[in-house]
Amino acid sequence: MKTDQIRMNPVDSPFRLGIDWQSGNLVSLQHAADPYATDFLFREGIGGVVLRLRTAGGGWQSANSTDADDVREVNVDDPAQPRQVTVTYNRDFQSSTGIRHVALRQRFTVEGDVLEWRIGLHNRTVATVEIGDLGLPLLFHTDYTRDAATTYQRRVIRHSYLAGHGSFIVVMRPNGVGPFLVMTPVGETKFEYFHREPGAASWEGVFTAYIHSQASGEAETRGDGRQPHTSVTLNPAGADGDTVEYAFRLQWATDYDAVRELLYQEDLLDIQIVPGMSVPQDLTVQIAVRTRHAITALEAEFPAETAIAYLGEPASDRHHQLRLLVSRPGA
Repeated sequence: MKTDQIRMNPVDSPFRLGIDWQSGNLVSLQHAADPYATDFLFREGIGGVVLRLRTAGGGWQSANSTDADDVREVNVDDPAQPRQVTVTYNRDFQSSTGIRHVALRQRFTVEGDVLEWRIGLHNRTVATVEIGDLGLPLLFHTDYTRDAATTYQRRVIRHSYLAGHGSFIVVMRPNGVGPFLVMTPVGETKFEYFHREPGAASWEGVFTAYIHSQASGEAETRGDGRQPHTSVTLNPAGADGDTVEYAFRLQWATDYDAVRELLYQEDLLDIQIVPGMSVPQDLTVQIAVRTRHAITALEAEFPAETAIAYLGEPASDRHHQLRLLVSRPGA
């Protein structure tokens, strides 16, 4: 077990968590009934924040929560039985990559089967501040070893679907045995971009998912993804619009079907495709989409080379049936 941690082990929750007192990061994440006692996190875990911001007329400035030790405050709601940990940065840190101009607050809260992670930014200045990058390094336990039992039972694989407000992340063991960890956005929170810093040997490295990525998008040379790069502007302190907040929910799922049900319950899309995601040119694909939302339009990225047929309203299983034919290679 890791030391110097705030242990969050509510008796009415399956989560067993450890938060580092110094960094404020969530560095240990386990399921109470996991037969393998797998820790889903590695090293700094989750809770780090990378920013690029600028004031009017200025250039982008980089900031990183890991470079703000002197201004970080870590507080718990109940030292004896903590359910909530709040990490705040309310003053400028003079490091070249320390957090400036804005206050950052993160909060981890356990409520029954849900671990909620909230991230808030507040403008502390009399000028507008534009947040060009807001990235979250996510260090899941993806450092694999030569020992097969360790790799298949005590390590995890990350599956990421970064698609704006439809994004989600599923983390599972290589052996496919549950529980699976599912991370979903709340409300207007989204993911639009990612960057991966390769790790050494058999470690995948640091995977950073971005809520906003305008600054990174301006420097991107490999071409754009399908999601637009966005920023958010905070009005001067005291004015409406001087604060933004984002949130994610982390929950356990026993198997793939339970993952699908979670996505549906969290207002996302449960999608099944036959025969698969990669098909020969001019082969028809059948798609089943389960959602709590009404489908108001079906729009192809390449309409001249795509035929979409809606096969009717969903039956009792709530699956919308679609037929798709794409003639464009690589689409």
